[in-house]
Amino acid sequence: MKKMFRPVFLGVIVSGVTVYAQTGWNGSATNCETLPASSPYGEARAIRNIAYAEPSTARQNFDLYLPMGKDGQKFPVVAWIHGGASAGGHLALPLGMARQEKQFGANPAVKPFCILDFFGPTGLDQQLEDMQSICSQKGMETIRDAGSKLLGGPLENEVAKARWASPITYASTANSPVLILQGGKDDLVPVAQSQRLYAALDHAGIKNQLIVLPDVGHDGPLFSTPEVETKVLGFLNGLAKEGGK
Repeated sequence: MKKMFRPVFLGVIVSGVTVYAQTGWNGSATNCETLPASSPYGEARAIRNIAYAEPSTARQNFDLYLPMGKDGQKFPVVAWIHGGASAGGHLALPLGMARQEKQFGANPAVKPFCILDFFGPTGLDQQLEDMQSICSQKGMETIRDAGSKLLGGPLENEVAKARWASPITYASTANSPVLILQGGKDDLVPVAQSQRLYAALDHAGIKNQLIVLPDVGHDGPLFSTPEVETKVLGFLNGLAKEGGK
């Protein structure tokens, strides 16, 4: 159950350079923490640590990393790909989808090259109903706990906040391209969450792809197979050829 709150992020190299973003509902890296060169993402240093939740849950943070060259020299940034898994996916999505929202102080002229959403919740206001539809008691308990930490109260009592915090709320023609990866047997983030986002992005005319792994649950090594990596890189390469549109 704790894996739902583990800070996770996904860095993808484009032409050798990228910006890494780490997100999590309950936990964060220490400011200026360095990822070792032996990590799957190469050496990188945290340059920003931004709290985004209520003061009572200030451990909910967004961390921004820059890749580093020899002797700590930073690479120039040519592409920003933001992604995450589970709670990280939930946070990665609005970063690129809510660029037009003045309430967030976002600059609409700046947006990610694309977003990679690996089984992240997309509609918090529909989570409980989705859990009931697949008869997941584990999912019900998890989302009630996570939702109250994120929203400051039970999901049933914070419907307006839940919609405000749901990525699907911000589906529009201004969104970045999105790749969605989802397990068909996920009992924490039901596949219906990803299917609705896919439909909403399609309706808005946004380039996106939904990859469902039929017999896979929530997280695990089957999301990192060579076949899956090939599909992810295929999506990114296609965007690069089209100029990120």
